[in-house]
Amino acid sequence: MGLTILLYSCHLFPFVVFVIILVVNEVYFYVRNKSIPFPQIKRLSIVLLPVILLFIIFIISNNQFEHKPPKYIEKIELWHQLCRLQPLITMNVENETPYVNVYFYCILFLFLSSIVYIVLKKQLVGKHLPWLVSSLLILGVFFFSPDWVSSGGLISIRWLLFFYLLSVIWIALVPFNPNIKFLTASIMLITSFFFSSDKINDGSAPVYEP
Repeated sequence: MGLTILLYSCHLFPFVVFVIILVVNEVYFYVRNKSIPFPQIKRLSIVLLPVILLFIIFIISNNQFEHKPPKYIEKIELWHQLCRLQPLITMNVENETPYVNVYFYCILFLFLSSIVYIVLKKQLVGKHLPWLVSSLLILGVFFFSPDWVSSGGLISIRWLLFFYLLSVIWIALVPFNPNIKFLTASIMLITSFFFSSDKINDGSAPVYEP
């Protein structure tokens, strides 16, 4: 209960992602065991009740304000953000895109390799499955949620960040060849090193001297 209140107090997005993961895990438990997990549902309700009450109070207190209609990003632009790992681009799209492309193709390779592995090994059901389902749900929200509402903006890029985070966790849980994972992670690490070096050499990154 304290964790949910802390997440909600920090920001709405980590809390929503946390709730999605919890609900998906409970549904996974029900489907796998073919029984309704009443104790887990009771605990989940108790954990979420304080935050639900806080959210209702927030909605009621903001009803007096005039809200503008939400703004959406075109689907093709969302697709471009997905493919160029938009959350990692911080300063210059043109300069950072070559490095980010390496990250994207490495993650895509691991993602597809994990899917092929669980299909060939018939391990579709396992502890990794809730993380895959959660990441795909967040990807769906990313494509269909507004990017700006009256209470804040930059919504889409935050959903995208959590999609990649949960996808990486899922990839880590799939037990396929660890050497391939290590090699791919090494490529990403080396790319990050060269990217940081270029940033320092061209003067676009601050250098702190003792």
